[in-house]
Amino acid sequence: MSVKQSREGPGIQPGGISGSAKQKLEIQSFKEKYAAIIEVEKGLKTKKKKAEEFGIPQNTLSMWIKKRTRLKRNS
Repeated sequence: MSVKQSREGPGIQPGGISGSAKQKLEIQSFKEKYAAIIEVEKGLKTKKKKAEEFGIPQNTLSMWIKKRTRLKRNS
């Protein structure tokens, strides 16, 4: 096996694993997060629909809801 073959791995690219894509993060204000939490708590929107509106994963919205007392203080 040559040196060149031993350093190259299938699908490995410099800087990370092949196929992985970083998501662009958008930062929502405390007021936006709080408004989203209120809509979900009142049953106006589902977590899934609200997360889609913000372009975030559902688990992120769930974390906002879990930390709602801290968000309410900051909004």
